[in-house]
Amino acid sequence: MTEHLWITYKWFSVSHGADKLGPLAGVPYDGADAKYADLYLDCPKIYKDLPWDEAGIPESWKRTWFLRVKDLIDQHQPDFLYSDGSLPFQQWGWTW
Repeated sequence: MTEHLWITYKWFSVSHGADKLGPLAGVPYDGADAKYADLYLDCPKIYKDLPWDEAGIPESWKRTWFLRVKDLIDQHQPDFLYSDGSLPFQQWGWTW
């Protein structure tokens, strides 16, 4: 089983911005529209260089990730769980 949720907070943060150049410069992306909040999360900081680490990810998102992945494991008991990179947010109590 794979999960790609932990970095979603940073991936989706750019959805709240807009192009800086071209014919659509300044036109907000869908994530900036409140009617799409369920799709794009509430990621107020817009990452430009996307540091692929835990820096800047709030504890509330880390808890969301932990509870969702824990539920996934508890319900499906996968033989293998792949995450994008090293196991994130280890302070949330993973014991492997």
